[in-house]
Amino acid sequence: MLWGMAEDSSGYVWIASIGGGINRFNPSTGEIRSFLEKQIIRAVFCDKSGIVWAADEEKSSIIRIEKPDSEQPVIHLITVPMTSRLKTIISIAQDRFGALWLANLYDNCIFRFDPTTQKFTHTFPNLGTTLQVDSKGRIWAGDEGITVFDPADADRIRFSGKDSTPHLFTRFRHDANNPNSLADNTIKHFHEDTDGTMWIATIRGLDHFDPATKRFTHYNESNGMPNSYVYGILPDDNGNLWISTNRGLSRFNKADKTWRNYSPYDGLQSYEFDRSSFVRLRKGGTDGRMKGWMLFGGVNGFNIFHPDSVRDNPEKPPVAITNILINEKPYSDLWRGFGDNTPQHGIAEVSELTALNLAWTDNTLAFEFAALEFTDPEKNQYAYMMEGIDKSWVQAGTLRTARYAGLPPGDYLFRVRACNNDGVWNEVGTSLRVRIVPPFWRTAWFYALVLVGGIGLVVGTTRMISRQKFKRELALQKERLEAARLLETKRLEQELALQRERLEKEIALEKERGRISQDLHDELGPGMTKILLLSSIAAQSSETDSEGEGGSEAPNELTRAAQEVMKAMAGVVWLTKPENDTLANLAAYIREYADDYLDRAGIRLEWSVASDMPEIIMAGGVRRSVFLVVKECLNNVVKHSGASMAGIAIECAADRTLRVVLTDNGRGFDPSNTRRFGNGMNNMQRRIEEIGGKFTLASSDAGTRVEIVVAV
Repeated sequence: MLWGMAEDSSGYVWIASIGGGINRFNPSTGEIRSFLEKQIIRAVFCDKSGIVWAADEEKSSIIRIEKPDSEQPVIHLITVPMTSRLKTIISIAQDRFGALWLANLYDNCIFRFDPTTQKFTHTFPNLGTTLQVDSKGRIWAGDEGITVFDPADADRIRFSGKDSTPHLFTRFRHDANNPNSLADNTIKHFHEDTDGTMWIATIRGLDHFDPATKRFTHYNESNGMPNSYVYGILPDDNGNLWISTNRGLSRFNKADKTWRNYSPYDGLQSYEFDRSSFVRLRKGGTDGRMKGWMLFGGVNGFNIFHPDSVRDNPEKPPVAITNILINEKPYSDLWRGFGDNTPQHGIAEVSELTALNLAWTDNTLAFEFAALEFTDPEKNQYAYMMEGIDKSWVQAGTLRTARYAGLPPGDYLFRVRACNNDGVWNEVGTSLRVRIVPPFWRTAWFYALVLVGGIGLVVGTTRMISRQKFKRELALQKERLEAARLLETKRLEQELALQRERLEKEIALEKERGRISQDLHDELGPGMTKILLLSSIAAQSSETDSEGEGGSEAPNELTRAAQEVMKAMAGVVWLTKPENDTLANLAAYIREYADDYLDRAGIRLEWSVASDMPEIIMAGGVRRSVFLVVKECLNNVVKHSGASMAGIAIECAADRTLRVVLTDNGRGFDPSNTRRFGNGMNNMQRRIEEIGGKFTLASSDAGTRVEIVVAV
């Protein structure tokens, strides 16, 4: 994972990473060299004299790299009295006096470091994790809002539990009652524009601060951004800002306030980027040919490009109607039944239709359509209109369906058009003529018949025949309607019976699960407790009887075995209890199990779960399978990975899709080595596929990542 980038005076780019040490990248040749491999380094900085600085979290050292452009750079590890505050340095800046300012990750402290004496001279708490020196020499500190101060005042600043010298600081905070205040107090980056204004990356969008008015202007998803979680800001030579987010990269035109968003379909390493992992090349590589090129790092590496080389897609996408539902039935099921007096007679493919004639009863239509442009199909947008019904175009966004219910008899023209991923529209699009044929009593021939019948009232026979014919038609229509009603009633009764039967089975199953859980607890629990107690007594007795004689490990082994069996039985009871069938309970139990299991193995756990986890009742089988696969993954981490850190992230989307991601920083393995890992992977994949989910595993030297996706 990349966490920082800095260009040195020779054109090399230094890249900090978690678990990958510090890397030197030559943009001109593409060569990458690694130093201090496998170390956790969150920040890197090149000072005015050409020295590269970083901080080694595990070795509690400040890293000083001299001659960074040489074949063998000189790396000094400066050991400092690392407190918990100093251990996680995430941002480094240099003031106009040559001092370095460092900010840590977890408690918003910043420190002043003298490169000459290699001593820390000042510690200021609660100021921020992001540092930037502006054109006036002031330091901007972000997180917990924004704090601006002059480093020349450092010796005058004193803290006694709180800021006792507020006149030396300028502070900005989010105020829910002031729309012109800072959008959010969590700051990821500062960029000073050429006009002296400041652009600020927050987790709720991009802010523009005008120091003359003290007002913040906000930009977020409602203005066209792909995502409001902003990491970095880089300017190009055309007046644009390039913004990295949690949903791709975006180009912001400051002049017309428009956004152009890019995704992995455009070649990005992934949707997600990382904080401080971006740089614009001023030297242009070691040969100077790449001035103005940009690097943005994310979870799958980094992208490098020149802004002027990024071109929009000019192609107008062809549009096709791909399916038509007539009274909720697909055209493919109906086309054989159309008579030879209709324009669709004998046409099986919807895309070949030019016109469609339907009976007055077939007047509920749904159209499905698609743009035949696959550069980034998720960004294709659509507009449609039924001439004769819609007064203007319906902007459907990315929705590819249109539905019209109860169309009255008449002639219509359905039209649809689309745009590609860069907003280039095919204004012509495609169209289909639709005629809803009126019932016979609304046709011209029927009106003529009525007229003739009126004229021929004197002819009794003709009048009688006409009446009888009309009555027969009405009777036939009534019979059809009654038959349809009876058929629908029977179908609904059958569906109700099936639902009642399924509900009864589910209730019986829940009762049985509850009984099994109670029996396990009531019957096996006391017995196992007794075994554990007796084994503990035996162990104590063995230690007493064997003093001086080496002792016996058997009672202790028996105690440990009994404890393990009790833990396993507690897990079975938990999985069996119907009361635990909620997503929140599953997440809580996974965390409790992982905390205990990994802690005993000496592995640090990084836990991430959404704060708004919905209270969803899960099927017992789904809950059990997910937990067992997580348990197996944790077992592999402890036994095989050699990891020092493992991560678990759980989230549930609005469509009830549960996503569980397990990661570690171990040595990884070759998934194709079935002799060692195949059965375990196959079993985990089979469990998830049996509950309709998806199991994905990726492993490399940097660690292993397992993703479980299942509908709950």
